[in-house]
Amino acid sequence: MSSRGFRERVLEVYEDGAALVSSASQTSLLPASAREFTVGAGYFRIGKVLAFHMSGRISTIATTPGTLTLTVRLGSTDIFTSGAMTLNTTAQTNMHWRLEGELVVRAVGQTTVTTFFPKGCEFTSHAVIASPAPTAGGAGTHMLPYNTAPAVSTGLDYTVSQALDVMATWSLSSASNSIQLQAGHIDIYTQ
Repeated sequence: MSSRGFRERVLEVYEDGAALVSSASQTSLLPASAREFTVGAGYFRIGKVLAFHMSGRISTIATTPGTLTLTVRLGSTDIFTSGAMTLNTTAQTNMHWRLEGELVVRAVGQTTVTTFFPKGCEFTSHAVIASPAPTAGGAGTHMLPYNTAPAVSTGLDYTVSQALDVMATWSLSSASNSIQLQAGHIDIYTQ
């Protein structure tokens, strides 16, 4: 009997991570309690799917907020990147955001052979460029990767155990640019 499609919850965020503020360095959004899952050596097979759903709050500076890049990482390799997303030029304060999508394993192997392909990835928030004010309508959505065609990820070695992480990078260090992960999960479809 096939187990294709059963989901295994491998990471659960049930408390706030630290807010990434006044920094332009790539930084983990996960709270310490969620940095516990490591993908074991040989875990992935072609067709396995890693599904992620994250949410939290975001604030941006007015006029020139810069860009925001979100990534899903295994070990030291970003297996998904949103790309540098353009943000709303109207200041946002503690607005909701949501990041979701799936990564399909396209190849597996040693050195840098194991790759993932993004499927249905989106970032939704009033912080998205040209979003209406919260009182005027729905939040904007960026299809991801932002402003580029989807492509397979940078490869990693599936014969080595890899820690799972969710990261963010602001292009502009400002006390008014802040993002915080407050809830979410990552599931892997077993096969």
